[in-house]
Amino acid sequence: MQVYVFFEGDLKLKPGFEAFFRKLVPNKIQVNGIACGNKPIDRFLASLDDYPDDLCLVLLDADKILGKDKYNNENLQAILKTKKKLKSRVRRVSPEKIHFMVLLMESWFLTDSSALESVFGNFFKPSALPNANDIERVSKSSVWKSLENATNNKYHKTLNAPQLLSALNPEVVASRSRHCRFLIDTLTQKLQTLAQ
Repeated sequence: MQVYVFFEGDLKLKPGFEAFFRKLVPNKIQVNGIACGNKPIDRFLASLDDYPDDLCLVLLDADKILGKDKYNNENLQAILKTKKKLKSRVRRVSPEKIHFMVLLMESWFLTDSSALESVFGNFFKPSALPNANDIERVSKSSVWKSLENATNNKYHKTLNAPQLLSALNPEVVASRSRHCRFLIDTLTQKLQTLAQ
């Protein structure tokens, strides 16, 4: 069995996502990141039959604050409704296979000061990080402003996002992001079920 993670973005993010998920699965299980540009849900749905014995997840930027429903059914249904060509596949998707980075990937970076320091060294300013216990309530504009200030304007998505994803401690992120907590708990539960 392998774990496939479909994500928004290009191939440069692949090593970062694979490193992040590698921390969450046993060593004997291979993790494969699949870069999907701006169509991760389409690629995920189109690939449902390609990996019948594997665990496939899709990771999306929410781009908005989500409600308390851990499955985000309202947001999820709105996304899936637009996939008319893949309607038969949409019916086969269980909600625990679709996860959200709330509000966006960079929100996760702001939760882990150790990861930021490991990438930015002396340029890192911990005092510029938001003090919010729930990073998912921090607006998109505040996330970007905090990241710019905390890294002395050195953050560059293409160069630094893979490094930061690799350096993140998933449990630290999950302590301030309930959707990340849900992702980790779901992945753990699925792996335990499949191992039986």
